[in-house]
Amino acid sequence: MGNHFHKLKKIFIETRVKGKTIPFDMSMSDIIRMAEQEKNFYRYNETTFFCCYKTVFKEKPSILILFSIKLPGSPSGSSVASQYLISLIETIEKNFAPIADYYLEKEVDSKKSTIGLLRFIREIKDTDKF
Repeated sequence: MGNHFHKLKKIFIETRVKGKTIPFDMSMSDIIRMAEQEKNFYRYNETTFFCCYKTVFKEKPSILILFSIKLPGSPSGSSVASQYLISLIETIEKNFAPIADYYLEKEVDSKKSTIGLLRFIREIKDTDKF
């Protein structure tokens, strides 16, 4: 996943400086649709896309990173999908620590593919070294 991380970090930094602010309680599906319409939905790899927006989480300015992932295996889950999600979570935690919150939601699309929506919240701090 390291090869794809550079683009994520670049978009994160751009969002931190001049990104659009959205409500924290906006649904993940609505955020994805908005990102697609605004052309702010970026390819992370062949199965994963992401977007970044500013938000306010627990009264603190934050960055919301949202991944849309076409998960391998059956809709009920698979070990390959679990390993991929764990790897992605570890990458984000390692490079953007501390993470204030994360949440995973699964959907089945019209083609019967399982889509994972994985949201991370990272508080913006003056001491960030990005």
